[in-house]
Amino acid sequence: GPLLILSLLISVILLFAGKFRKPGLLMLPALLVMLGDLVFTLSTNHPLNQLIQSWDLNALPQNVQEVKSKVVNAFQIRLIFMIAVFVLALLSSWIYFNNRINNSKR
Repeated sequence: GPLLILSLLISVILLFAGKFRKPGLLMLPALLVMLGDLVFTLSTNHPLNQLIQSWDLNALPQNVQEVKSKVVNAFQIRLIFMIAVFVLALLSSWIYFNNRINNSKR
């Protein structure tokens, strides 16, 4: 969520400030994937949520299962986005701290 977005933005800023070179390069694709997730959410999840919220609970439409399948599929796609962002951020952090440990041993 917001904490991940903030950490990605800080990492990208540090990358361009020259303080976080190699590991920071992994934060750029992470930020792009995060932005892709945001675009996907606004274009897919948000309209589905609005549709569901407009339903009368006492008279559900005939296509409830179809909409439910779309929601589940959209959630699975967003899950892939979030896992990718997490893995890229984790890998970037691991490389950064591994480099610091190796540099301190010299």
